[in-house]
Amino acid sequence: MYEIFEFLDYFHVYEAFFNINIRFRNLLTISTLPIEINISSMSKLAYQRYYKDIIMTNTNQINSLRLSNVFIYDLISSSIEILSEFLQLKRRILDNIESKYLEKLLVQLISLPFLSSLIISSVDNIKNKNVIYHQIFRLPSLKYCKLSLEGYSHNDDPLSLVTNDHSSIEHLIINNCIYLDELNSLVSYVPQLRQKYCMQQAKIHPPGSSYLTYVSLELDDINFDQFEHLVIDLFATIQVLRILIKYNTDIAYVNNNRWEKLILSHMPNLRIFDIRHENWPSNITVNNNSNYNPLTLDN
Repeated sequence: MYEIFEFLDYFHVYEAFFNINIRFRNLLTISTLPIEINISSMSKLAYQRYYKDIIMTNTNQINSLRLSNVFIYDLISSSIEILSEFLQLKRRILDNIESKYLEKLLVQLISLPFLSSLIISSVDNIKNKNVIYHQIFRLPSLKYCKLSLEGYSHNDDPLSLVTNDHSSIEHLIINNCIYLDELNSLVSYVPQLRQKYCMQQAKIHPPGSSYLTYVSLELDDINFDQFEHLVIDLFATIQVLRILIKYNTDIAYVNNNRWEKLILSHMPNLRIFDIRHENWPSNITVNNNSNYNPLTLDN
């Protein structure tokens, strides 16, 4: 029977079998197998029943918890302390979360010893993203983190460079726009970082990471000189570099000679280099001479 349950959403299993007889009820409420909970498209009444019958009785078996229904956060906020009892939780997904709930939820995650994966997407502007970053970096076992936080944070209090407390994160994805001077501090918290994806703006001289092998960037308001400094300071160990440029007219990005020099001098381990330029202005002319060879772009 458990083999069948593995192929179904646990809520659908609950809806189909919970009220059949006591045997099925015991299978669901006294489970010895890891449980993945996905709370998305269900009514408030259905959630309240599911919470009482399944979530509360299986706190030690739940290893993945996904919340993606806006009204659920309001219900959970009244009993938020229960989250610290999910001692086997390894993966947490917070979709469409309002900023007023996010900080409180993150505080409860600090006590979870096995939480290794965290995905967050907000539906409204985060007033101070640095508070969120600090809480995430305190999670003791986190390896994978993907953030899509609405709002700009350049007016926030600066995120201080780390001194002693380092995060265990190895894979960091930031899908929201950040300024490059923010990245300087962010990178200092994640010395184990192996993969990074960011949308970036402005200027930075960040410290390097000896573990970083994969970088994917979306570059909008950064000229090639600024990007070059970023490479020199950070990318010595990378093996894969992917770049998407949407709104940038710096012609140096199509200078084949500069790319060749930059890669040979500062990215000796690079194996895969993928650059894509969208919306390249049609009125820009690239001079093709011995000192300026154009780089082929994928539009």
